[in-house]
Amino acid sequence: MALETRFLIMKNEAKAGWLQRLASPYPMNPENREDCVRGLHQAIREDGGAQGTLYEALMWVRIGQIDPAHEIVESATHGIEAYIHGVIHRIEGDYWNAKYWFRQVKTPQFVESLNRQILSAALQGYLYPWGTAIFDPSLFVDACQSTVQKISGTAGSTASADSDRRVVQSLQWLALAEWEGLLAHVERDQ
Repeated sequence: MALETRFLIMKNEAKAGWLQRLASPYPMNPENREDCVRGLHQAIREDGGAQGTLYEALMWVRIGQIDPAHEIVESATHGIEAYIHGVIHRIEGDYWNAKYWFRQVKTPQFVESLNRQILSAALQGYLYPWGTAIFDPSLFVDACQSTVQKISGTAGSTASADSDRRVVQSLQWLALAEWEGLLAHVERDQ
């Protein structure tokens, strides 16, 4: 089934299933970016209620298109909008700005709820890459930044490459769990 067709039937099937078929497990790594973009434009046009919403912003983030997502949340001052704004800056590698937006959230209950959602998807006894069982978006930014710097700055041995790959997979899993938690919050609040 073509991606365009998948977008047309988006309203008639579970969004989670649609997203799993849409792209690879990591949110910002679609199998066919051009088809994803074309299909999402079409779906948003056909479902006028989603245009300009946080749901639309998250769909753009899911397929790695941060510019349209940024347009939707750039005027955010707090809450989930500011959080999504922080995610966008983390994705583009603007780490200090991502941390700024995470500080603007100013809703500890939201971050605590996101932590519970992520942990419920994790294995029992899961510790985040920074060594705690508490999700901290700023520490997640630090983990992403240090991993990107390490991978881009060293060739390393095979053992090091395997270790780096496991760290990257852990961060990708965490990004996906975070994204799914954000989507759940947006869908609940609609």
